[in-house]
Amino acid sequence: WNLCHKTIISDDVCPRCNGHPETNAHLFYHCRASVVVWDLLGFNPPSPLAAPWLSPPRSAAASPMLWSAVVIIVLWKIWDARNSVVFRHVSLPPHVIVRNILADFTLWSHRLRKVDLRVAATAWRDYLSSRV
Repeated sequence: WNLCHKTIISDDVCPRCNGHPETNAHLFYHCRASVVVWDLLGFNPPSPLAAPWLSPPRSAAASPMLWSAVVIIVLWKIWDARNSVVFRHVSLPPHVIVRNILADFTLWSHRLRKVDLRVAATAWRDYLSSRV
């Protein structure tokens, strides 16, 4: 909406699916392109107001310790893929987005100092790697 308001883009239709108005809920949770990313990761798209934000899905089989970081990275890479379409006219396939999620998570996890967080990060990296 903001880019449309600033006339950077001409309408508020989702640039990834071209089928719905682009809202936060659509972009991150309902757009088919985003749903495929969540599915590839083995997660149901979490509702922005629902309790699933608070704990990882059972399918992950990884520590709940870094679940919020995983969600943030997934949302960031969905946003980044959207911007790739808008600003570079490049549409990233869902499997590439998942690979980018793994790469960002791996880079971020190397900065962890506490042993228990590093162990949790390794479990999440293993899980995410199994989904690529």
